Amino acid sequence: LCDSACVEEIRPCLSPNITYVNGPKPSARFRILFITMARLEMPIIFKALGDAGVRTALKRHCLRLLENNHIIFDIKNLGVRRLPQVFRRNGERQFEGHYFLLNIDGPEESMQKIKLLVTKDYDVIKCNVCRIDDGWCPPCQVVGAAQCEFGEIRNPNYEKTSRTRHGFRAF
Repeated sequence: LCDSACVEEIRPCLSPNITYVNGPKPSARFRILFITMARLEMPIIFKALGDAGVRTALKRHCLRLLENNHIIFDIKNLGVRRLPQVFRRNGERQFEGHYFLLNIDGPEESMQKIKLLVTKDYDVIKCNVCRIDDGWCPPCQVVGAAQCEFGEIRNPNYEKTSRTRHGFRAF
């Protein structure tokens, strides 16, 4: 929590996706600062190191996420499985890995830094970051809504072309 002067002081440093909400008491001079973040899903494959090794590698990875202002909602253990192909990691051939699925929330700017740090981690075989679809759809695709007009051409020219020897010819 910080007062309005503090918010005005740090406003130039923040992204434009900021929402300011009044504090819990109407008479309070404090404001809560919410930065809108993207909900992300991170599938990660560790080497099959045994329980203690996988536990320390996962803990190291989660602490790295927390240090970079991410929130971890859920960690799903998908178990040890054979890899779809043989991966080489630090000169060793890996045939099986321990799969995890992390649901996280955090600023997208720091995801490039996380990916760079993950590539340097010797226990991680593969890691990826995907945005979770939250079910939002455009208003014109809602059932019973009016049709959206975006100014498209009804019959664009590319539908009326014929392939010739030297390219396309319009009719």
